[in-house]
Amino acid sequence: MTGHARDWIDVLQALLTPTIALAAVGIGLAQWWIARNKLKLDLFDRRWGVYIAARDLLSEIFTHGKSSDEAERRLLQGIRGVRWLFDERVEAYLTNELWAKATLLRVANSALERLNGDEAHERAVQQHDQIVRWAASQDVAVDALFDKFLKMDRPLLPRRRRTVAAPSN
Repeated sequence: MTGHARDWIDVLQALLTPTIALAAVGIGLAQWWIARNKLKLDLFDRRWGVYIAARDLLSEIFTHGKSSDEAERRLLQGIRGVRWLFDERVEAYLTNELWAKATLLRVANSALERLNGDEAHERAVQQHDQIVRWAASQDVAVDALFDKFLKMDRPLLPRRRRTVAAPSN
């Protein structure tokens, strides 16, 4: 083998280790991005499930004047971990407003079935109507409340910030 060919082999051998290291760094970065985006997707899926459970319960209240056991069960499952998925406003809405209204509606519906024509029956009818009207008004409110947690408009790759040089005088 000539000296010139031997020099090229030595150069290529010397470049092989840094090339492998760069490839490993590239693979590591790609795995990091994939894991990060999977975490975002998993978080979105959990949040979406809570949102749909809330929407379904409101929809049932508005359309049928009552909520099914299944819709209530789904909402309760969603509420269970809501403090780690959302902020205090969403947690308070789901537990103190939506769940409380669904419970009051169940009580009012139970009273409507038992009572007939007296003052307590009239209060139950008013409470029932009030809750159904409230549920009908929540369409926009629920979307606004969940909006910042369900937006998918963030880019997968960060955008480079462009720096603008100060104008020279």
